[in-house]
Amino acid sequence: MKNDKKNPSKMHQTIRYSIIEGIFSQGYQVIIGIGSYFIVQLLLLLNASSFHFGLMAGIAPLSQAMQIFAAHSLKFFKDKKKPTVIYLFISKIIIILVVVVVVILPKTPALYLALTVLLISNLLFMASQNAWNTWIAESIPHHFRGRFFAERNRWITLIGLLFGFIVSIYIDLFKEDSFFSGTLSNLIDNFSQLSFLTAYINSDNLFNALMTAFILAVIVGCIGIWFLGKQPAFTKDKPSINRISDSFFNSIKKPFLDKNFSKLLIFFAYWNFSVNLPRPLWGKFMQEILKMDFFEYWLYGAISSIVLFLIYKWWGKRIDKYGNKPVMAICIFLGGINPLFFVFAQADWFWILYIEAIGSAIMWSAGILVTSNFVLTLAPKEGKEMYIAVLAMVSGITGFSSSVLSGIICDLIPTWKLSWITFTGMQAVFFIGSILRWLSILFLIPIYEANSMPLSKLLATIYLKIKNLIFIN
Repeated sequence: MKNDKKNPSKMHQTIRYSIIEGIFSQGYQVIIGIGSYFIVQLLLLLNASSFHFGLMAGIAPLSQAMQIFAAHSLKFFKDKKKPTVIYLFISKIIIILVVVVVVILPKTPALYLALTVLLISNLLFMASQNAWNTWIAESIPHHFRGRFFAERNRWITLIGLLFGFIVSIYIDLFKEDSFFSGTLSNLIDNFSQLSFLTAYINSDNLFNALMTAFILAVIVGCIGIWFLGKQPAFTKDKPSINRISDSFFNSIKKPFLDKNFSKLLIFFAYWNFSVNLPRPLWGKFMQEILKMDFFEYWLYGAISSIVLFLIYKWWGKRIDKYGNKPVMAICIFLGGINPLFFVFAQADWFWILYIEAIGSAIMWSAGILVTSNFVLTLAPKEGKEMYIAVLAMVSGITGFSSSVLSGIICDLIPTWKLSWITFTGMQAVFFIGSILRWLSILFLIPIYEANSMPLSKLLATIYLKIKNLIFIN
């Protein structure tokens, strides 16, 4: 009885501190996250090409391969808390090196060294994620995980939205053609006592403003780690070194030999290939072709974040009730539609992306939860961390391949016009990505998930709902 009373307390502490840590981590990711508007702006200032953007976007999926080594290292610890905190702290603090190299070195070497630091940081971050996922699997019961991930993601999305708003305004002050820069200029014209601001807040200092934002991100991320240290650990006896060495390669093979889990590996390998093909070019397209400033880009993200906040809980309940597979099928259908908005977007009507932001949020709210929960559902209780690591490795390799391929394809396809619409190589990649996403349903169908709604029943249910909606009396 004594343990029964303590376990709920530990679970609630885990939920509370995990959400708080996630909030600060999201503030860090808004600025330093691969593909963020701030990283894209930095690469443009360093004269990066589409190929470099492909390398940048490929860092995130390639880093997932690190989980295979992280999973092995977990066997040396009694609990998952210590490795999670260690890997996460180092991953954040080394971002200071990005600031150093881009300040003291010429643009070309600074570009490659910055990408290298981002790769190392993300390798360590993914190592921490493997430990954290296993830690959560030990801490949160299976029947509650969908709602836990939903609640956590809701709050970190909301705070990330507010943090991004503040930092975006700050950065836009340094861009001459932005709304907030013009507003500040008008204030200075009306209030001469504010004229001292022009010595620092001008377009010449945009680079310095970005570096300040990066340092702020590191500080915010480290505060989150402090809260993570308060999350309860679940300890167990540490196995002997000999048993660890003997079982390492066998533990890697187990996920591949598991017939049903190997189907999940194939699905996520393909899904990550299709998703990551257009991903390197989103930010570049918004800045170079659509000429969106930081605030306009933030507004795009804000719309997505608000929808994410509102719908995460709804998807979490559906996953717990119907299973991961039917929810992922809906995610695939919506995922193929989203890139088509970018295919037809032009600078004169970039606002159509705000409509896409709603659909993208609905799709990704489901996709993120399924990605977190599906592997925990199909993996066995023992050795779960290695199953997570193998899935991350396979997905990461295909995701990195498609990210690099994206930049190469984009540079090969020339710009052309159809009627009044101008199409670039980036939009061609978006269209290809849309088709590839839809085809991933073929790899989802063979996966067996106990107690989940069959896809045939899902289609019948959706058909009846649409029919009743159209022919309602």
